[in-house]
Amino acid sequence: FLYFQFWQYGEWVDVVIDDRLPFLNGTYLSVHPRTSNEFWPSLLEKAYAKLRGSYQNLHGGYLSDALVDFTGGVQVQFSLKDPPPDLEEILKAADRSQCLMGCSTSGQLRRNIELRNGIVQGHAYTVTGAVKIPYKNGWKHIIRIWNPWGHGEWKGPWSDNSPQWDQVEPQCREALLRNKDDGEFWMSCENFQEQFSWLYICNSTP
Repeated sequence: FLYFQFWQYGEWVDVVIDDRLPFLNGTYLSVHPRTSNEFWPSLLEKAYAKLRGSYQNLHGGYLSDALVDFTGGVQVQFSLKDPPPDLEEILKAADRSQCLMGCSTSGQLRRNIELRNGIVQGHAYTVTGAVKIPYKNGWKHIIRIWNPWGHGEWKGPWSDNSPQWDQVEPQCREALLRNKDDGEFWMSCENFQEQFSWLYICNSTP
């Protein structure tokens, strides 16, 4: 058996599960890990689904609540329709501090509909990185995002096969770019604000 703890109403609550995961036609029915031997995301989701009563109950929840439940930390959220002027610095500072970060798209009435640009409406994503890199004659802020489905990626500027990467120094490109359909992708801060509605940052340390 596996033991998980979640923060609920000011205290840690234990949740016990087995290690069986729901599969259909050789694929996960829950969150899809990025590698074949990575099971903890799916097991964490199973434990959280048990806490919430069912997998179905997770669909109506809020990412901001989940971040607090996982860490017992303090979360703050930003509307990307009216973002703070120092959003890029906020993202980089949170990344350096190893804060948990997530973002979500609008479209609650048309949830989980994938647009032509690869972004899913009414869907939550994980923010896994934020950096400033040399680009052309200046600098560029880019953000790394992961789709928990394990597939389906942004197809615009700074996506895996975009021409922007051809103008990045080879050493920097090799360190940042993984060209495979694993659900993780880069995009500019400008496109991030255009495509997503909310940014969530959770700090688990004082």
